[in-house]
Amino acid sequence: MTAVTRSSFGWLDSDPERRRQMLEVLDSFADKTTVDDLGIGTIRDALADTMFPGTSVLHTRLRYVLMVAWGLQQAGEQPSVDQMWSELRQQEWRTLTSLQKGGEEQGVIGSRAQKSLRRMPSSIYSSALQSWGIRKPSTIGAYFQLCHLRARHQDPWAGEFGGHHAPGSGLDPNLPAAPPGLLRETSFALRQEEAEYLRERIRRSHPHSLFAWLADHEPVDLTGSNAPWETTVELPEQMQELVEVSRGVSFAILGASLAYNLALAEKREDAERVHHYEAALNAWFSDGEHDAPLPSFSPRELLGVLSESMVRRVESSRGFLAEWTEHVRRAGSAESLYRDSGQLISRRERQMKGKRARLHNSAALDQWSGASGTGRLTYRWPVVRQHLEDLYAAGVDA
Repeated sequence: MTAVTRSSFGWLDSDPERRRQMLEVLDSFADKTTVDDLGIGTIRDALADTMFPGTSVLHTRLRYVLMVAWGLQQAGEQPSVDQMWSELRQQEWRTLTSLQKGGEEQGVIGSRAQKSLRRMPSSIYSSALQSWGIRKPSTIGAYFQLCHLRARHQDPWAGEFGGHHAPGSGLDPNLPAAPPGLLRETSFALRQEEAEYLRERIRRSHPHSLFAWLADHEPVDLTGSNAPWETTVELPEQMQELVEVSRGVSFAILGASLAYNLALAEKREDAERVHHYEAALNAWFSDGEHDAPLPSFSPRELLGVLSESMVRRVESSRGFLAEWTEHVRRAGSAESLYRDSGQLISRRERQMKGKRARLHNSAALDQWSGASGTGRLTYRWPVVRQHLEDLYAAGVDA
C-alpha cells in the first residue's frame, strides 16, 4: 500500500476516555450508512427477515399497513385495472394530505417530495401486507387482476360475504373497516381494534419471530435502545441466541468495514482519514464488546438461528466473515489484524465489484466519499421499535 504519514497516536492502545475521543473525531467522517461494498447484505437481510419479517428500512409508521390495505380495497372496486391503479394513487395522495391535516409531521411519506415522489406507500409496505397475510396475491398488480376477474365473473360468494371482503378476494376478510373521515383528516395513532388485528396477523404469520414475541409482550421498555440487543427484556433462549448472533455479526462487520475504509484512505494517500480510521479500528479492536464471543460463521452455528434455506442463501458472505473473524482471533493488535487481513479485504471487494473495485480502480476510488458502510448494522431496529411503540400506545390509550 502507498506509504502515508502516521498520526501521533497511531496504533497505540488507548484507555476508554481516549477511545471515546477518537470515535468522536471519526464521527466527522462517518456516513452512518451500511453500504454493502463487502457483500454482507445477504446475511444482514437473512437475520433481519428472521427477527422482523415483513419489515423494511423504508417503513415509517405501522398504521400505513392498514392505510395501504384500505386503499387497495377501495381501488379494487373500479371497473378496470388501469382505473384501479389510478384510484390507488389518488387514495395515497389524499392520505398524505389527511395525515398533514391531522397534525402528523414525522413519517409522512411524500411530505417533502410531493409530486416528485417515486416510491409510494403501497410499494413500500407491499411486502408487509403479503408477509403478514393481509393481501394474498404476491403483487398489487396481481391483486388488481384478481379483482377485475371476480367482477367480470360475478363471483357467487361476493353477496354472501360482502363484496371485497369475500373469501378469495385477495384481502384478509378480517381486515378492520376503514374509519369514517379517513381521507379528510387522520393520524398514525392506531385504534385498539387495529392494533389487535395487526398483532394477530404478525403472530399467526410468524409465530416464532422476535417481532411477534415483542408485539405480544408489552409493555417492553424500548427507550434509548438502538439495536435489538440493547433492550433489557428477558427473551426466550432461542430468541436470545438469535439476538446474540446478530450482535456478533454486526460487531464483526463493523471491524471489516473500518479496515476497508482505512485501506481506501491509504490508497488515496489521505493522511487525515488514515489517522482517523487507524484510531477507529484500534478502538474497535480494544472495545469491551470484542471480549464477547464472535460468531464462527460456521453452517452449524448459523443453523441454530436461521433456516436451512437461509443458510444456503448467505454462503458467500458467511465464508468471507468466517475468514475475517479467524484473522481477528489470531491478531494480537489492530495493527497486525489490518496487516494480515489486507489481502482478504482487497479480494472480497474485487469479488463483489469487479472492475469497479475502489482498491483496484483509481477512477472508482475518486468517487469515495471518505466513509463507506461505517454505520453499525441494527437489522431495521429503529423501524421495528417505532412499529412496536405504535402498538403499545394503542393499548395505553384504550
